Amino acid sequence: MSQRNPNFYCVISVKDDMYETVKTEVLKYNKFHCSAIVEEFGQNGNHPHLNILFFDNPDRRTDSITRTIKTFLNARTGYEFTPNSIKTKLISDLNGLVRYIVKEPNCEILRNEPGLNIELIKATRPTFWFIENVKEIKWKQTLTLNNAPLVYVEYCKTFKLDVVNVDHNLHLMTKDGINVIIVLRQIKVFRQIVKYLTTEPNFEEPNILTMLDI
Repeated sequence: MSQRNPNFYCVISVKDDMYETVKTEVLKYNKFHCSAIVEEFGQNGNHPHLNILFFDNPDRRTDSITRTIKTFLNARTGYEFTPNSIKTKLISDLNGLVRYIVKEPNCEILRNEPGLNIELIKATRPTFWFIENVKEIKWKQTLTLNNAPLVYVEYCKTFKLDVVNVDHNLHLMTKDGINVIIVLRQIKVFRQIVKYLTTEPNFEEPNILTMLDI
């Protein structure tokens, strides 16, 4: 059992005809021996990719780690990785990231780092395509000025995200296929409304409509 929490996050995405070959070598790679590996398939089910949470020297640059991974996999598979095939980032919110990588109902947990409870988190996650408390609002819907704050707050609740981290959370929403451009155009007002929604128990939707429709 690893005594160190993962501190880096890597996404590997390659062409369909080489995907299984690359996946096999990823699972053999010593660097990922004590790691969490989750396979997702994209919103339409036709874009398989690997999410990998692993530990490395915290002083290493992410581009250096990416090069090391590419070099290993290229030697093992002969696959010519593009700049977008492998992306590595430093983990800032481990718990939030674990919940994020199991957002798809059909995701597969290929390897579970002990202590992260990925199976339990996946089993207790709400349905990815529906927000329980905001009726008739789907993830892949373009936001309007009227529903944006409520969708945002419910999204944060669903994925156990800190509502204060607006920029980070909007980025995750964008990756999930939610068009947040309308929010970015009125970001100051949006931040204010989110604050009210999360601090004022009697703050209701009519007030949101009044403040946003300006």
